[in-house]
Amino acid sequence: MTTDAMTIKEKKLKNLRKILWICSASFSALILLFTVPFYVLVEMSGFMDNANVPKLPAWPLFIMSQVLGIILIGAVCLVIYHIFKYRIDKKDDSLFL
Repeated sequence: MTTDAMTIKEKKLKNLRKILWICSASFSALILLFTVPFYVLVEMSGFMDNANVPKLPAWPLFIMSQVLGIILIGAVCLVIYHIFKYRIDKKDDSLFL
């Protein structure tokens, strides 16, 4: 009987991991897809600017923001996984109550 409970628990955690990996990958891809055109627009606006202001390259800021966004998404997915794992380990039938 305990082996059945372990396999059900493992199946639930495996499915949860799969869902969270898909969510993490899709949100990370969205971050990359939306920030790259914005980066190009910011760099193109530098060519149109006539002011004699010293220009700092914008690419380090964009790379850092992308990496931090992806790390944040991964951390949120990891926290969600550990919350569900804790609730399943507790053998609580009502996960959300």
